[in-house]
Amino acid sequence: MFQTVLKIPQMDCPSEEQMIRMKFDSNPDILSLEFDLQNRTLSVIHNSEPGEIQNQLGSLKFSNEILESKKINSNLNL
Repeated sequence: MFQTVLKIPQMDCPSEEQMIRMKFDSNPDILSLEFDLQNRTLSVIHNSEPGEIQNQLGSLKFSNEILESKKINSNLNL
């Protein structure tokens, strides 16, 4: 399990957040999404490789940069 934090420069209002939520809704590898619109970051808890998260965001035409990605304890209660 990973926690990946991405910088998404275009994400500055709830409509972009909703687009991203809809994109990840059907992905069973996504366990949690935490949005920070003010800082334009997204923290994702997921089972897939971090690059796959980045590619899915790219398909929405959002440029993005991985700020941090780390393996985390899979015993978290999400």
